[in-house]
Amino acid sequence: MEKLQWFREPPPEYTIMPFWFINKLPAREELAWQVREMKAKGVHGFFIHPRRGLEVPPVKEPKPILPSWGSLFIGLVGMRWDRYFTEQRKLHPIPYLQEPWWKVVSTILQEARKEGMLVGIYDEIDWPSGTAGMLVPKRRELRMKYLLPSGEIEEDENYVDVMSPKPTEEFIRLTHEAYWKRFGKDFGKLITSFFSDEVTLIHHFKVISPVSSAPWSDLLEEEFEKEHGYRLPIRHIFKDEPMAWRTRIDFWSTVTRLYASNFHGKLKEWCERHGVKYTGHVLCEEAGPLQVRAQGNIFEVLRHMHWPGVDHLTKKQGGCFLRIAASVAHYLGGERVPCEAFGASGWGLTMGDLYRIANWLFVNGVNMIVPHAFYLSTEGFRYHEYPPSQFFQAKFWPYYKQFADYVRRASYLLSQGTHDPDVAVYYPVQSLFAHQNLSIFEKFSNTISCELEYLHVLLGMLHFDYDFLDEKMLLECKPRKGRLVLREESYGALIIPAASYLQAGVLAKVEEALREGVKVIFTTWLPFLGEAAEWSRKHFGVDRPRKKLILHNKLPWLTLYQWLGWNLEYVLMKFPFPSLVRVYRGDNGAIFLHTSSGLSASRRNARILGKILGEQTDPVIRGKGAEYLRLFRRRGDGFKIYFLANIAGKEVKAELDFGRRAKILDLQTGGISDFEGRKTFRAFEAAAFLTPAGAA
Repeated sequence: MEKLQWFREPPPEYTIMPFWFINKLPAREELAWQVREMKAKGVHGFFIHPRRGLEVPPVKEPKPILPSWGSLFIGLVGMRWDRYFTEQRKLHPIPYLQEPWWKVVSTILQEARKEGMLVGIYDEIDWPSGTAGMLVPKRRELRMKYLLPSGEIEEDENYVDVMSPKPTEEFIRLTHEAYWKRFGKDFGKLITSFFSDEVTLIHHFKVISPVSSAPWSDLLEEEFEKEHGYRLPIRHIFKDEPMAWRTRIDFWSTVTRLYASNFHGKLKEWCERHGVKYTGHVLCEEAGPLQVRAQGNIFEVLRHMHWPGVDHLTKKQGGCFLRIAASVAHYLGGERVPCEAFGASGWGLTMGDLYRIANWLFVNGVNMIVPHAFYLSTEGFRYHEYPPSQFFQAKFWPYYKQFADYVRRASYLLSQGTHDPDVAVYYPVQSLFAHQNLSIFEKFSNTISCELEYLHVLLGMLHFDYDFLDEKMLLECKPRKGRLVLREESYGALIIPAASYLQAGVLAKVEEALREGVKVIFTTWLPFLGEAAEWSRKHFGVDRPRKKLILHNKLPWLTLYQWLGWNLEYVLMKFPFPSLVRVYRGDNGAIFLHTSSGLSASRRNARILGKILGEQTDPVIRGKGAEYLRLFRRRGDGFKIYFLANIAGKEVKAELDFGRRAKILDLQTGGISDFEGRKTFRAFEAAAFLTPAGAA
């Protein structure tokens, strides 16, 4: 309970930490004023973000082709401009990583030091990270390559081969070493971290194609054969032939290993040697086939960061992808989960939107908010470039300190102790690998994607906190007395959603968990590929999906919902897919929820799942509309922290039974008072509670 002494005024390292877009060459006085303005509004740190607009001479402004008020429209305009600026940089010099740039950085660091602020370095101009302002891909041998369905290799002159160590080494030499040479004395003190952004195996414009190319590298075939003992049959990557699924698992495993170790691993190692943290986020974090195209196994990628991060663009609310970064951070024991937030929301973004989105991020495990963005300038095209600025140009800026203090208190609370989950949800990475034929319409991958979103909503409705576990994390679990223990966390149940393949080690872990009394629940179909089919037949008498009942989702419609910026979670609850659910129990005690179209987020399905999970939630939450409250929980030495958020645009009156005395912590004012057991949550409101660890 001693944590209460810091709650009202937490240390500055828990500050909101915006991207500060340095999108022109400013005068010293302008930089100094903006640093002071941030500090006055409760912002105690920022990331220096080199941004388009540094071109000399200024580039001709592209004409907007769509209005900038809609999230989707902003994205389309932005993609057009991304291409435009890539071409302009081939024609005009950029002062990035040259003396004019270093003078700007030096001035910023001097002013930040005066104000006692923290500074992070965004490691690129614009994005994706890795090009050093397009210098690295000028060398042809360092460029990104694609494998086309025809078997031909295509080169991308605008990005780098992230599976090879050489481009990363050149990127570090040009960028990180240049910062170290000039400002090394500030590393680990004033300069805290380096942020990588939107790194990907496949360039942005290809990853969203209906039929994509595969990532490629000159060293891939040799590494594949060395790792798996056979030559790569390239046709299996694209064609659904017998045993192609096994080749794909091996292919994407090798791709992930090379990418994670040779890009993110090298950056993390460099940062460790120089006393700073490596953080950032990657492209296409949303669950499903696009995630595999862009990242392979995203869990393995994020394990190579000190602070695994995520991106939450637009005003949307929903999606399970935030939990991926949070789950990896919990596994690593890392104290921070950063999230780039609010970008591309348009100039209509309000203070109410900021609170609503922040609460959604916090209740899904984020504890470091990185606003996109504070614009140094909004002159000319900058006004339309993925707006809005949340800096002094915004109408709500005079009141921003209230929000910044709110975020700092919440970030502090949600960084204390360790995560305290109820349920482990297996993330079927190898199943997604097996079905990855590079088509956006692949039915098994899209069904798996939907199932993950459904479970996220259902567990939220039931007030069960959870983590995602991939194969590596699950294999490390130790079943003990009805719990799955993973490092500092433990889980009372394991849910395996729509996994078509489980390796032998995972099946053995499932059997061990069942013997120790852990509840194991399969949903929609049982594993039906390879040795896993025999396991399903042995325990359930089924070795393939029940085709008469399965309605595959051939379209990635949940991904489209997310891109459109809707309140995905609320939509899934209000308009659940019709789905017939039948419950089967295996002879080993495992439970199978067979569904007709996925375990959709209906109240009926929530009751079925809740009855099987059977545990009383902590806290017990009752009241009309209580299913709209979401819970995130942490525990420490002698205390528990509860963060609850109302995801609905309507009032929820709730009774909360913690089983012990509780304090309610006012995130807005820093006030602390005894909790009387009832709380009315206004639309999108959140609240934090603290209790002793033991019973009253």
